[in-house]
Amino acid sequence: MAVQVITDSSCDLPAELVDKYGIRVVPLTVRLGEEEYIDGQTITGPELFRRMAGMKELPKTAQPSPAAFAEAFREAMERSGGDGVICLALSSHLSGTYGSACLGRELAEEAVVEVIDSEAATLGLGIMAITAAELSRQKYGLRAIVDVIHHFRERINFLIAFDTLENIVKGGRLSKVKGLLAQVLNIKVLAHNVRGKIEVLEKVRGRQRMMNRLRELIAERAGDLSDKYIAISHGNNPSDAEELKQWLVAKYRPRDVIVNCMGATIGTYAGQNAIVVAF
Repeated sequence: MAVQVITDSSCDLPAELVDKYGIRVVPLTVRLGEEEYIDGQTITGPELFRRMAGMKELPKTAQPSPAAFAEAFREAMERSGGDGVICLALSSHLSGTYGSACLGRELAEEAVVEVIDSEAATLGLGIMAITAAELSRQKYGLRAIVDVIHHFRERINFLIAFDTLENIVKGGRLSKVKGLLAQVLNIKVLAHNVRGKIEVLEKVRGRQRMMNRLRELIAERAGDLSDKYIAISHGNNPSDAEELKQWLVAKYRPRDVIVNCMGATIGTYAGQNAIVVAF
């Protein structure tokens, strides 16, 4: 058999890739008003963005329960034929998902499970899961896959362009006054991932400057991407993502560029028209 790969719905992988690689996705939930939805199952990213536009308060997200992870671990362990399970979780600095997965491992004590804090989110987490699944198909053992993923985690680049700070204000991470000022001045924020934490790199005025600077930041960090995956997740702005994809393909000739709309979990915080690039 082979090592089984589990992740959570914040990975934002397209369904066809989840199916292709046999990755088990444990979903987070999101609450809009009085209604609770399952990320990627009963609510999609585009639907979340449409509904969120008219809301005064930010939707509430919740990590999967330990029991949900335990069930996934037991089933995956059986499918592995004893080879074990690797679980890649959303950054512990952004969610309690990693902690929940660790508790789930204790509940499924009969399963051999390695739980890894990806220190990433959205398709940054997604390409880690694909990498693990490919190694499993190549008959790498559990320990070897864990070692490769730890190395991958150290070198992954993860850039974020926030088109609006509205959701950051709604989430209480920025004052309404500063949020209004940013809107009036058309300020966009560029950020990056530092060991699982999202930290601001710089601020620019105007969307075109934001996209131009995003390309510059990619070029400063990229190196040789000819044999690598690049991933783009977007806040319901597929045309911007496709334009960026074409630029990346022409400039770097990567192995593949994966593009998908952010799901409900990540979209809740990144906001409309955000762009995330991971490589």
